Amino acid sequence: EKAALKLERKVESGKKIFVQKCVNCHQSNGLGQPNMFPPLAGSEWATSDPGLITKIILKGLKGKIEVKGETWGVVPSQQMAAILINDREIASVTTYVRQAWGNSASEITEQQVSDFRAESSGQTDQWTGEQLRALYPSGISGE
Repeated sequence: EKAALKLERKVESGKKIFVQKCVNCHQSNGLGQPNMFPPLAGSEWATSDPGLITKIILKGLKGKIEVKGETWGVVPSQQMAAILINDREIASVTTYVRQAWGNSASEITEQQVSDFRAESSGQTDQWTGEQLRALYPSGISGE
């Protein structure tokens, strides 16, 4: 029960961060904006391997990706880590996204964010869909 309460608090904290920093592009319903910002609701990019969404937040994303069978030309995002100050905030907002709008993916911990940050340290530019598919071949449907 203690773990459930802790998770609930984390999701609430993540929702506040999402409303402050992510909602303008991805919308409060998680459906994104056509031809600009892909949906997070039901997105395999948000709900598959925890490293995927975390690395996108840490380094940004550019180019074309396929989400829920639809191709999106992603507006190159700034490194969201510059907006989300620390690993705790990133863990909270990613956990929220992975559990909002009918998504039911696992929690992401602060330690996981720290590990993904270390793994991404050599990535100097924003990720492309191709790079992420190579890292997570089972997590994202092919384009």
